[in-house]
Amino acid sequence: MKSMRLDDTRSLGRALTLLSLIATDRGKTSFSTLTKELGLPTSTAHRLAAELLKHGLISRIGRGKYDLGVAAMGFARGREFNDILAEAARPILRQVSKETGLTAHLGVFEEGMVTYLVKSNGASLDQAHFTREGMQLEAYCSGVGKVLLASLSEVDLDEYLSAEDFVSATPRTVTNSCALRQELARVRQKGMAIDDREIAEDMMCVAVPLHDGSGRTIAALSLSMAWSDQAAAQIPALSLKLTHAASRVGRNLGYA
Repeated sequence: MKSMRLDDTRSLGRALTLLSLIATDRGKTSFSTLTKELGLPTSTAHRLAAELLKHGLISRIGRGKYDLGVAAMGFARGREFNDILAEAARPILRQVSKETGLTAHLGVFEEGMVTYLVKSNGASLDQAHFTREGMQLEAYCSGVGKVLLASLSEVDLDEYLSAEDFVSATPRTVTNSCALRQELARVRQKGMAIDDREIAEDMMCVAVPLHDGSGRTIAALSLSMAWSDQAAAQIPALSLKLTHAASRVGRNLGYA
């Protein structure tokens, strides 16, 4: 019995991995090439594909090529990825906020702006009163925004920085495109970003990226606090806590 359960689990894992490959490839690559990536015997691969096809999870779109099926598409009908992302992150950010007493955010990059999907309030003195879920803010002056900008391709970053209409929110806001580019290079190197009173004169925050299974940055997590020398000294520890939280969110989303 134990052997059968192990075999069932292994078959399920292979089927789900195959489904994930097909979902990513969307029929561009032949089935035989995809299955070679998995190291599956041809007979096993075709058996798994037949099961996925029978249940509508994949569809045959040509000789030796598959795409997602109507059943798989139906699972997500009416739900946007941002909704799923927010629900996966919300309980984890709530816990981080409770442990630290600080306000936690989850944000994504949309049309050159940061969209805040989740906000979990901390202690009253440390709340970022100017943010709310669903709102958008400029990316260049926030920790979340810097993380997301640092993940852009060179072409997309050049386009963003070429706007040259960056406005100072505080005297500390970096608005020069060359200085911003240098700051974003440091963010990529460190794997974290800091907003040191750049969006509000009495606030600072630390932010880290959330990666998908391929290592691409899909969002950023941050902790905001009232500025003080003591708060600044906490940045390394808070960055580590956020990195662990991002890993947990990734696992909730099914990313390795």
